[in-house]
Amino acid sequence: MFPANTHILIVDDSALMHSIVKKHLTAMGFSQFSTALDGKLGFAALEAAKQSGNPVGLILSDWHMPEMSGFQFLQAVRQSEAFKAIPFVLLTANTEPAATSEAIAAGVSAFLVKPVNPEVLKAELTAVWNRVATR
Repeated sequence: MFPANTHILIVDDSALMHSIVKKHLTAMGFSQFSTALDGKLGFAALEAAKQSGNPVGLILSDWHMPEMSGFQFLQAVRQSEAFKAIPFVLLTANTEPAATSEAIAAGVSAFLVKPVNPEVLKAELTAVWNRVATR
C-alpha cells in the first residue's frame, strides 16, 4: 500500500466527492491531500506541490469535468516529464469499452466506478502500489 504520508491529489468538480474520497482515504491512514475542481486546476496543483517540496504521489481524478476532463488531465500528466510517473486513478461512471481502452492506452493506472466503495478503493490502491513498487 502507498505510504501513509503520500500526498494525494483529488480532482473532481464536486466538493462532496472531495469529502467522500478524503473520508475513505483518512480511514486508511492517509492525511495529506490537495484538491482541485478540474484538470486544469489539478495540473496547477501538481506544479504547486512540486515547488513546495511536497510533491503529489497519487492522483485520483473524476473523468467528466468542465474546463479539462479527467482524460485530458491524464494525457497532460503522462506527457509531462515531471509528472508522468505519478500513479493516476480515474473515478468514473463511464464504463464504455472504447473509453476504457482509450484511457488504458493513455496510461491510466486504474479505474474506480462511482460511487466509490471504501473496500474497492483500498483494493485498487493496493494493486496500483504493487505495480508501482515493482518497477
